[in-house]
Amino acid sequence: MHWIGFLLCLAFLVGVVGVRGLLTGTLLAELRSPSRWFHFVATLITGGIWLVLRGKPLRHGTLETFDSAGILGLSLLLHLNSSLFPIRTVAVFNLVLTTGTAAVLRAVLVPSTARRTLSLGVIAGSSAVVVFLASGLHPSWPVRQAGPADWPLEYQLISLVMWLGSLLATATVASRIIYGLRREVHEARKLGQYTLGAKIGEGGMGVVYSAHHTILAKKVAIKVLKREVARDGSVVKRFIQEA
Repeated sequence: MHWIGFLLCLAFLVGVVGVRGLLTGTLLAELRSPSRWFHFVATLITGGIWLVLRGKPLRHGTLETFDSAGILGLSLLLHLNSSLFPIRTVAVFNLVLTTGTAAVLRAVLVPSTARRTLSLGVIAGSSAVVVFLASGLHPSWPVRQAGPADWPLEYQLISLVMWLGSLLATATVASRIIYGLRREVHEARKLGQYTLGAKIGEGGMGVVYSAHHTILAKKVAIKVLKREVARDGSVVKRFIQEA
């Protein structure tokens, strides 16, 4: 997931900052903007996590730590980036999109229970709401935002919460469905104490798979009788004799 997050952060950094700065002649001003600093740090962090995770296999607990810290840290940095935009409607738009995209992307790519997805989503969404309120109400916030007179802060908050809630609910449902399907596939590939791997051969009456003994941690090859010939008694007898 983190390599996709890195590419997205980098693409928006180059596309928004680079292209707009070059077209308007304000590239240096764009690079000096505090909001870009958070975007730049988010890009570096996602790229760094990606490099760490692709280097070597890690334990499940370590992967969960990277998962939680990565998604929450990235969300906070992008929230701070959005909150420093001078136009509040743009800030709301970016808060919703960054948080929602990260949550849905994680639900699709990372095997996770619906409860874990919902928990991380609620924390990330709460961060977005807190940063939004701080940017709109705190007198010492670095950038004073302006919004249209006919869209008060309360309405913007309601819109933010509703859209975030919809996207987080979508991520939770997607995680539940995908995680359930992954478990079903895993269970379907278990034969007693063996877990089937890739198909490595096929004959007239059976298919050979690589497999792993879950207790002995031993690699083996398992031949499975084809379903279409399993009703033929003579074929079954030959198969048993071969075993």
